[in-house]
Amino acid sequence: MGPQCVAEQLVEPFPEGVVMVPLASVTDASSVVQTIAENLGLHELGSQPIEDMLRSYLQSRRLLLVLDNFEHLTDAAASIADLLESAPGLAVLVTSRSPLRVRAEQIVVVEGLSPAVARELFIERAGQAAVSIAEADVAAINEICRRLDCLPLAIELAAARTRALPPASLLDRLDAALFSADPGVRDLPDRQRTLHDTVAWSNDLLTPENQTLFSRLGVFSGGWSIDAAAAVSGIGEPAILDLHAALIDSSLVERDRSAPLFRMLETIRSFALEQQRTSGIELASRDRHATYYQQWGAAALDEI
Repeated sequence: MGPQCVAEQLVEPFPEGVVMVPLASVTDASSVVQTIAENLGLHELGSQPIEDMLRSYLQSRRLLLVLDNFEHLTDAAASIADLLESAPGLAVLVTSRSPLRVRAEQIVVVEGLSPAVARELFIERAGQAAVSIAEADVAAINEICRRLDCLPLAIELAAARTRALPPASLLDRLDAALFSADPGVRDLPDRQRTLHDTVAWSNDLLTPENQTLFSRLGVFSGGWSIDAAAAVSGIGEPAILDLHAALIDSSLVERDRSAPLFRMLETIRSFALEQQRTSGIELASRDRHATYYQQWGAAALDEI
């Protein structure tokens, strides 16, 4: 469900309506307030700052602002908090891969689709690409959706590939197909045209230290503990704690629901492994990973 659909469901409590503010093309956090004002039809008049004009406009209104794609503009979070404090009838819905870290924030994690809905989406998008899906294709489609963590964008991009690759062949070549340099879907923003572009967008927002940790964590095919992350990445405490937390905030790492561990979605891990290969650290990461678990296994046996 996209932000527009969510906003439509929330419109009733807001007599002045819902205003969408797309931010994907905004590159400077200092321009966020100006962009919000422009989407509300406000423009600077005389010497009055646009921030003051916006606060005055919002002060007596019951309005929902939907700020879409905020993750690269989090330096503007304090300005959003200021607007909320000065306008009691204002509510703000923010879509972002990173939290704003303001006091009024309530984080809602958007989950992937259910397997059945993911399969239906794949078949629907394949049909739009003039591809007929046979009963024999369903098992491969189910596995493709599972490998793609039932993420809507990844499924749509994969389904578009069925014009060239039937589902079984696509499954065999899934990483290569989705992380290629193909131009992708032309009417999506540049950062969403391919799966590579989507994950690269989040990776580019990281500090160099976080990018290093992110790529090195790709060696884990299952979950990991903080101790394992520190040993395999070569980054000791306390630095590992802050860097790891930043990856969680960026939605590149998540808690494993089935164990007290952390994990990456497979779609994200594929990108991390690609970064390892590109930077030439893949073998070193695998060696550190093997050494850690050999030592961990030996220690566990000693305790028996």
